[in-house]
Amino acid sequence: MEGIPVLTASQTKELDRRAEAAGVPGRVLMEAAGRAVAEAILRRFSPRRVVLVSGKGGNGGDALVAARALSQAGVEVQAFSPYPEAELAPLTRTQAEALGAVAPDALHILDDPAPLQAALARADVAVDGLLGIGVDRPLHGRIAQIVEILNRSSAKRVAIDLPSGLAADTGELLGESVHADRSGIPRRPCPSLNRLPGCRPPRRSRPRFHPVPPPDTRERSAGSSSSPARWA
Repeated sequence: MEGIPVLTASQTKELDRRAEAAGVPGRVLMEAAGRAVAEAILRRFSPRRVVLVSGKGGNGGDALVAARALSQAGVEVQAFSPYPEAELAPLTRTQAEALGAVAPDALHILDDPAPLQAALARADVAVDGLLGIGVDRPLHGRIAQIVEILNRSSAKRVAIDLPSGLAADTGELLGESVHADRSGIPRRPCPSLNRLPGCRPPRRSRPRFHPVPPPDTRERSAGSSSSPARWA
């Protein structure tokens, strides 16, 4: 079987743009991506409790779709975002509202780290939906602190597309990043997953998870920190 083509970040964005230009709405693409992630989590882990952290863009929208699908499958779900609803991208805001309609108490705005830490202490799986393929600079502030909290969790850590803090095209660590156990690829894979030790490109189109090597096998950039997270 032929391997799935590997796309750069700009090529992936162009593919999404062409799909929308051809009449496939962005909300349909997001729904398909998020449900693919949820199905892969159910298939791989059979979890009882899942915690998801979502950003304000497309990656966060994918995570919120996954949260809704997992909740509908009977999984106890808690989703956390460092952004108020007004700051979310329009499609992501729509997904936040859809999650609220299915699970009214599932989405939390992160004003304090304690609820996230408490939820992670009980979770089987933690999903990183903070940042997508457009990251080009080190994480900072509250996002970096959330990443530190995720990395201290004993839950299985799953990243949507690729771990937050990892450059999509090169695999370079831009300071701190999520130490994902698995990366779920609802779209086509990016070059970074080929360039990390132990990672191989997928050879089938069914959404699945791919192992991510531990951080000590990757070259860290200067300035990364392992200090405990404190809310800014």
